Amino acid sequence: MRDLAAACRIQPASLYAHFDGKDQILEELIRRYLDALVPAFREAADAPGNGAARLARMVEVSVELALTHRSEFLLFSNDWNYILRTPALAEVVENTEECRRLWSRVLEDGARDGSLHADLDRGQVARAIFGTIRGMIDTSYDDMSSTASPQGAATAIAVLLHGLACSPRSRR
Repeated sequence: MRDLAAACRIQPASLYAHFDGKDQILEELIRRYLDALVPAFREAADAPGNGAARLARMVEVSVELALTHRSEFLLFSNDWNYILRTPALAEVVENTEECRRLWSRVLEDGARDGSLHADLDRGQVARAIFGTIRGMIDTSYDDMSSTASPQGAATAIAVLLHGLACSPRSRR
């Protein structure tokens, strides 16, 4: 709270003139990110194309918005367990559940239309996707590669959808 107040150039106690408490501040910060993410996910999930194409678009959107809202994304990601257990943050959890349902629907559609593996646990696939996106956005990993960028989404999509293994033809 002291850091936040200092950044605002006010006394820490003055924050409570604007917010009921820390949970409301957390909610307001994360809401900016989710207010952009949820409609973009809806659009990507409802777009024409097979499941793989729509999944790729969702990954692109995720990376773009996480880069635009990096602090909010990392706050949300780092504090997810706290958010999940805090009744005052139920709306954040509800918005996140909508995102999860959209990911699940697109993964299911891809399994059904044959563009994605039907034999993989979709929960674990989603976990792998989220971990990949988080790893791209978290700047503590910058020693491993260049700073995350929207172009990095193309690499994530290639690895997630096509893997790293070369086909016999591409090895020639």
